[in-house]
Amino acid sequence: MDQYNEVYRDQLKQGIVELAGDNDSREASQVRYILHQPVLTLQKEITKLRIFFDASAHYKSSPSLNDVLHRGPAILPVSTIWPPASYADWSYSLYV
Repeated sequence: MDQYNEVYRDQLKQGIVELAGDNDSREASQVRYILHQPVLTLQKEITKLRIFFDASAHYKSSPSLNDVLHRGPAILPVSTIWPPASYADWSYSLYV
């Protein structure tokens, strides 16, 4: 828990996260609280602990942060070169 608090304090200093206050000047409909929890990866050399922020979590009567964020236009082109069946046939022929 000490390491978790240290990582969280470091993120506060860097401006990655901020504390939510009761006297926030924003409208209540614009404030979202994000659940967070530690993720331990002991086999990693450098970052054994990181904080996972779950922006899809929400209260029963309100949307999550992910739900209210603006989704921009899709910027990846739709591949129409090979229909999926043709692609599967082509990749199969590589191994036969």
